[in-house]
Amino acid sequence: MKRDIWKVGVLGLGIWLCAAPASSLAAVVIRTGPPVVHEVVPAPRPGFVWDPAHYDYRGGRYVLVQGHFIPERRGFVWVPGRWENQRGAYVWVAGMWRPVR
Repeated sequence: MKRDIWKVGVLGLGIWLCAAPASSLAAVVIRTGPPVVHEVVPAPRPGFVWDPAHYDYRGGRYVLVQGHFIPERRGFVWVPGRWENQRGAYVWVAGMWRPVR
């Protein structure tokens, strides 16, 4: 029985690796921040909020993602995504809906 305990560990590791998202298995470290976004924000539209333009990091470079309207959610406020410098590496913090207090 004691000799077979390693099989349980290997099986557990295999299950964990299969269940883990692919993005968690490899880290991309970005040392330079994105360029500054210059955008003309359109007039407000009833029932929508503006998600501002930002840069995404794809294929080893920054790519501009145009701003766009998204349907509002009653009782929530939209917090746009942003790039944060965390210990010398830039990390994208995705936008999210936060409840209004």
